[in-house]
Amino acid sequence: MSQTGVLIIEIKYTEPKFLTEKQKEIYNCKSRYVLCCAANKTGKSLLLACLINKHALLGEPGTRYCWLAPFFRTARIGYDLVEKIIKSTKIYTYLEETNNYRKFRFNASKLEITYPSGNVIDFIQGSNVEGLFGYKYNFVAIDEATRLKQEEVIMGDRSEIICPSFKAIMTTVKTTQAQIFCIFNPTTKRNTFWKWYIKAKNGLDERTSAFHLSTMDSVNAGFVSLEDYNYAKEKEIPYIFKRDWLGELPDEYNSIFRADKVYDCVDDDIKEDISKVDFFGIDLGFSTNSSADWTVVTGLNKKGQVVFFKRFKAEGEELINKLKSYINNRLAYIDASGGGLTVYDLLKIYCKNLKPYKFNNSSKQILIETLVHYIHTKKITYRNNDILINELCAYEAEVSATGITTFSNGKGAANDDSVIALALAVLKYKEKEDSGDSYTFNIYDIEENKEYNREDEDERMWQSMEFNYNLQD
Repeated sequence: MSQTGVLIIEIKYTEPKFLTEKQKEIYNCKSRYVLCCAANKTGKSLLLACLINKHALLGEPGTRYCWLAPFFRTARIGYDLVEKIIKSTKIYTYLEETNNYRKFRFNASKLEITYPSGNVIDFIQGSNVEGLFGYKYNFVAIDEATRLKQEEVIMGDRSEIICPSFKAIMTTVKTTQAQIFCIFNPTTKRNTFWKWYIKAKNGLDERTSAFHLSTMDSVNAGFVSLEDYNYAKEKEIPYIFKRDWLGELPDEYNSIFRADKVYDCVDDDIKEDISKVDFFGIDLGFSTNSSADWTVVTGLNKKGQVVFFKRFKAEGEELINKLKSYINNRLAYIDASGGGLTVYDLLKIYCKNLKPYKFNNSSKQILIETLVHYIHTKKITYRNNDILINELCAYEAEVSATGITTFSNGKGAANDDSVIALALAVLKYKEKEDSGDSYTFNIYDIEENKEYNREDEDERMWQSMEFNYNLQD
């Protein structure tokens, strides 16, 4: 039925049928604050997308909703999920088929979805805290909450970890008293959301409900195979399996490489021969001082065997000449951090297939976790090299109070040069293995927390539309 200038649509909303029993419990929770600590691939982001779509679809016309994520990429994941959900609905199909001017509007540049009622979902990256103030939201979904930037604030004789973007988003729900859903992986015991989760789990916050999802829930629901789960349990880095598969808090200090897996890769039948090297990894040490780092050059052949290993101290022209003679035109990665970039600039004239690898938290995590996978699955082998094996067994990850993972040689080894050189060679080997004669990426250009510039767009004027809601369980 219609009136002049007004289109009346009755919406029959049905709960998504694909949710597991555990997800349904979270989906239907009415608490003001809802926290879900979850492993990866448990459907947590999809669950959040279903929730925010429900609120935006059924909410009072002209209201706004917020999806908050740490980075542009994670905000875009939410945008894509909600768009996919909307495009699977009958109301979307009807409005498109009738070519109605009151349609769903998708603005990928702004990361903004506008509903026919004029309701809007903003998909926002939390790295721009100042941009979070202003709007009044009727529901807030926070994805990857523990990866939002944390800051340590000194208060007298103690310190406290805070999340500036969460404090900012709380100002947007002061008058609406809107529900806030936070979904996250566990990172560190000092993280704001983890501490809140533990408090709620222990019944110490009556306004907050706490839930947990592990990958085994997905296995039981048939979304993940038990074979994959057991394989990860056997092969994965222990702290990553605990965090990403069990959804449990990893230890603050963790050995990265399992000693039994390190020794499984030993093969004393390998013959060292530089002429057989196809891929080099070079970690640089610049001082001849006895306490300084070493320069290590590690070479792999096409079978993933370490057929070359040199550890030495050299500077200036001597260093350049040694590296030129080893690398020649073979595929190679070299440490390009600090003074390493100068060395790379001097070598690239002579070594045409040498590529720089610049270290930051993201690139180092890619590097080390690739090496762990190749060792734990025995995709590479090496001789019984005491220096290398000692460094591998001692290598550690440390999770800071603000949730940043850093890697180091740990207390059992003075250096980690052999680990890094091997990891660089393995990454180059992996690229070749993955893509034939082409390279998959150049890690040198990776930037963390890069801001995304949203494009301006003219506001559209909307005519009135009334909705009748018929909620179906």
